[in-house]
Amino acid sequence: MSTYIDPLMPLIVLVAFSIFALNSLLKYIKVPSVITYILTGIVLGPYVLNVLQNTPTMALLADLGVTMLLFFIGMEISLDKLLKNWKVSFIGTTLQVIVSVAIMFLLGFYLNWPVGRIILLGFVISLSSTAVILKILEADGKQSSKRMQNILGILVVQDIIAIPMIIILGFFSSAGFNPILFTTQIFGILLLSLLIAYIVKKKEIRLPFFNSVKHDPELQVFTALGLCFGFALITSLLGLSAALGSFVAGVVIASAKESKWVSKSLSPFYVVLLAIFFISIGVIIDISFVLENWQIIFLLTLIAFIVNIVIGYVVLRYLKVNKQDSFYIALLLSHIGEFSYVLAALGQSNQMISDYGYNLIISMISLSLIISPFLVIGYKKVLLLIHKKDILLK
Repeated sequence: MSTYIDPLMPLIVLVAFSIFALNSLLKYIKVPSVITYILTGIVLGPYVLNVLQNTPTMALLADLGVTMLLFFIGMEISLDKLLKNWKVSFIGTTLQVIVSVAIMFLLGFYLNWPVGRIILLGFVISLSSTAVILKILEADGKQSSKRMQNILGILVVQDIIAIPMIIILGFFSSAGFNPILFTTQIFGILLLSLLIAYIVKKKEIRLPFFNSVKHDPELQVFTALGLCFGFALITSLLGLSAALGSFVAGVVIASAKESKWVSKSLSPFYVVLLAIFFISIGVIIDISFVLENWQIIFLLTLIAFIVNIVIGYVVLRYLKVNKQDSFYIALLLSHIGEFSYVLAALGQSNQMISDYGYNLIISMISLSLIISPFLVIGYKKVLLLIHKKDILLK
């Protein structure tokens, strides 16, 4: 009698234990779990052990992970606090993007790059990783402080501003400008803006069907999934990103004061899908490419860190944030985030960058994500050494 074993089962076990082993080794130095996921993808990917492949199924699950990440961010953000501190969030983020693109224009003019590539790279280096920073903030346990609210506000605006970035890059697409798609996208943005304005005016809204699922854990799961991916479907049909729709869904849930049970219901899905997203990033990192080009990758990543820290610090000081907070926030935001992977893939598909350029950007983003937590840890240790513990406790 033969026993059939689904080939997917040992793969799931291997991935789970790999994450457990790496996380056990790295948690003592407070490395965020998302870094563990990336390293797991690298080790199990086609360029090391060749256990995992970048399949369409994995790519789909990774997209769902990003969608759910924005859903959870929407539930955590306070629109009142975001609007009260709009200068740091909106003006700060906008100035950082403009200055990043301007710097890329100077470099691109010298290297004779096309305008589309210049704008793409400016956008890429201006976005930070919401997932990584949230994990660092969770470890600190200071999400409620004014400094942390500034960071959360900037992250939310970065995630929102990624949508117009995608629209702008569409103008430089190899397929050409699509006026119908553009009109649909503008209509979608106006529709979502009206919804957000309504929520801000009402402050608290009621979702009548929530009463029927309030005490039914099974229905809660499907209701929460339906809201998250229902909004994502609507924005996708409007030519916008699914992530934007899920973010708005999270804001709606938070405004209805129902985020606790929704968060509890979807938390396991969120953890698994977000892990798959970052594992998929590790899988596509070409180790042979990294080894062949490690000098240019390291140099460009270092330049990106320095540029982002300087831009962030100057912008925040211009907005009257104190010196210590300005540097700490700039340091936290100095790496390149997960939405930059999406922009890089869009740039490659639209022939704005070559395969070499795509691999270079992917390697830079991944290296910056891995380095970032260690920079923050090192900064805190330096502060402790020079007896400035009170700075982090404010």
